[in-house]
Amino acid sequence: MSVSSFPRHFNAATALSPLQYQKEMRRLHARRVLLTSGASVAPIAHDVGYESPIQLSREYSRAFGLPPAKYLATPRGARRSQAARGSLLILSSCEHVAAVRRVSALGRFC
Repeated sequence: MSVSSFPRHFNAATALSPLQYQKEMRRLHARRVLLTSGASVAPIAHDVGYESPIQLSREYSRAFGLPPAKYLATPRGARRSQAARGSLLILSSCEHVAAVRRVSALGRFC
């Protein structure tokens, strides 16, 4: 597969551009780590791949409606409704695997 046709095929398989997909996966991973680890935003931002905690906070706010610190301070039920409204794409693990397989079936990209 050519480099120029990859984004078109990726978009057809996942309904997202490669950059949108990468950003969504980073946000979801950051959210998962924030909810399970209890660590602060700064180390999580760097571990997930953001250059700064501010960048993570900005992306997180766009996706989930609240910055990470405020999101963690909200009651659990309110979190669920914020996530449902804000996220561009929330894939279950089965849906994620299926999307990756569809893209892989289009050709090798390594």
